Amino acid sequence: MNFLIDENLAPRLASELVGVVHDAVHVSELGLRSSPDYEILKLAFSQKRVLISRDTDFGQLIERDTSRSPSLILLRRFGDYRVATILDRINSISVVHNEVLTSGGIIVVDGTRDRVRRY
Repeated sequence: MNFLIDENLAPRLASELVGVVHDAVHVSELGLRSSPDYEILKLAFSQKRVLISRDTDFGQLIERDTSRSPSLILLRRFGDYRVATILDRINSISVVHNEVLTSGGIIVVDGTRDRVRRY
């Protein structure tokens, strides 16, 4: 699975995901640090990447225009934002919710549960 990691998460998360059979890149590697959210969404969509973020604005933008939006994993009230913890959850989510992530949807990780919304 291809991921785009937002700037509010550690750049190391991208390199750790690559080590676990995923393709991942952090927005800072692409020169997109401090870019508007719509530009990050546009890039994720054009490169067929699942966006991983803590920024709720992405969910609101996607809800307005699902026709040209990437899938989103939104980490909310996660509790433990260490790279190893996030990596474990992303790997689990990519297996359990693979169909949603490849066909289009938002997965909100809220503590220990996942809320899934398809579009």
